[in-house]
Amino acid sequence: AMNPRRWVAWLCSRLPRTYGLAGFVVCCVLPCRCLESPKESKDDSLKDLGKRQVLLLGLDGAGKSAFLWLCENPITATLPAEQLPATQGAKRLTRKVPIARGQLELDLCEVGGAESLRCFWPHYVTREVKRIIFFVDCRDSRLQEIADA
Repeated sequence: AMNPRRWVAWLCSRLPRTYGLAGFVVCCVLPCRCLESPKESKDDSLKDLGKRQVLLLGLDGAGKSAFLWLCENPITATLPAEQLPATQGAKRLTRKVPIARGQLELDLCEVGGAESLRCFWPHYVTREVKRIIFFVDCRDSRLQEIADA
């Protein structure tokens, strides 16, 4: 079985146009100690550690949908040949993740990054959200324009 920490690194390395930046974000935002391999137990059952909501934000085209798609299809090595459609609104995915102390249920919520949708981002930031992952496409020319200003 693949170590969950290595799995996240492998998954993030497959994101388009991010060259590992998303992997860095995920490993910094999600505590690495929680992504260690669970210790072997005699009955192979993992203690349920509850549910954590994670909000995925970023400008359009930053790789949020690709990350969510790869989380949904963990055995697939590449993204589908057709381009993933832009998120209109929000998408959710729930996954159980084994960690050192048991099993954690991650509720991943991606909110579209189009300019018309950004005004809705604050509505998704609630007390239940435990982590916010902000995706950045380092090759996005809009970011360079902001940096130059």
